[in-house]
Amino acid sequence: MPPAINAEHGDAPTALRNWAGDDAIRQAAYRRLRDGQPVISTFGDHTGRYTLIVWPVPVRPASPLPAAPLIRAGRSR
Repeated sequence: MPPAINAEHGDAPTALRNWAGDDAIRQAAYRRLRDGQPVISTFGDHTGRYTLIVWPVPVRPASPLPAAPLIRAGRSR
């Protein structure tokens, strides 16, 4: 398990928000996911340790949408 990022002046949710708000850390996480690696971070405070685990999931390319049917103008009566 990775070392915990301890909340120095707050709680684990605040530490998680600070982690997510750090551009350099977020970009490093994006790069790991892009490269097929998981991102694992542990946050701790006086109530315990909480681990966030994110792993990449392969996504198939979207199928092309079917062509829209042609609408023919009807005659008015």
